[in-house]
Amino acid sequence: MSATENLISLAKSVNGVSVSTADVYFGAEHQALPLIMVETELCKAVIAVQGAHVIEFTPVDEAPLLWVSPKAEYKQGKPIRGGVPVCFPWFGENQLDKSKPSHGFVRNFDWQVSNIQTLADQSVELTFAFTSTDETLKLYPYHFTAQYTVTVGKTLKLALQVNNTGDQTMPVSFALHSYHPVQELSTTYVDGLHWTSFLDNTKKYQAHIQQGPVYFDGEVDRIYLNVQEEQIIQTEPAIKLASRECKSAVVWNPGYNKAASIGDLGGENYQAFICVERGNAFSDSWYLAPNEQRSAELEISHY
Repeated sequence: MSATENLISLAKSVNGVSVSTADVYFGAEHQALPLIMVETELCKAVIAVQGAHVIEFTPVDEAPLLWVSPKAEYKQGKPIRGGVPVCFPWFGENQLDKSKPSHGFVRNFDWQVSNIQTLADQSVELTFAFTSTDETLKLYPYHFTAQYTVTVGKTLKLALQVNNTGDQTMPVSFALHSYHPVQELSTTYVDGLHWTSFLDNTKKYQAHIQQGPVYFDGEVDRIYLNVQEEQIIQTEPAIKLASRECKSAVVWNPGYNKAASIGDLGGENYQAFICVERGNAFSDSWYLAPNEQRSAELEISHY
């Protein structure tokens, strides 16, 4: 059974869920990517099977909570610029081998869609699964399973569960790399990180302490460690990120020059978004013993 046929089979009994492929939804110039398109009385959402990547989420009668680059490419094996990529099982460059793909590899592979169901509150819950293979073991020599639950309703809820199925301790770092629209970058700021230590990636990971809100007056690329559970993006309308067991927050906007050097972004688009990514990286990374399982959750909503 093909990926699309499997999605159609799962969606048959779920009201409000339709399934298409990217050559229909995004235009014939793109390679087909299987998509799940959810439209209910609560929201509209689009999720790619590749990477279990939430591309779009918009509550009914509200503004979108996610941003996608107008230059994003929808191709097999290429991450989509925007939405919520899943960076796993490492965040950023692989510190042991920088030739390996940045931000891990699961965003470049199809996930298995194991279940789609409507909940009592009319939210739609989609469950994705990923299991290590001979191919992934060449990149990351650990056996694991991961389950990613995406719940779309009045808010967007994301839950990642990881299980070490091997016989050695498994290092894991990850981020739910969420891109969010902002009305005016020069007046946008992030609350909820005051007095939090961070590593500044624009200054070779120099350590600093955040004082007050985070503003964007140039390139910002910071990894905040051991953060509180909630952050607010102060824009119009404001966006709230509430997490559980996500100790790191990555705040990113590339500024004009770097954005201009990124082919699927472009300098003309840098003022339209910021990233406030929740996960566990650097000193917040997980080290899972054999048969150990850990999970983390993130909820994104208007504030």
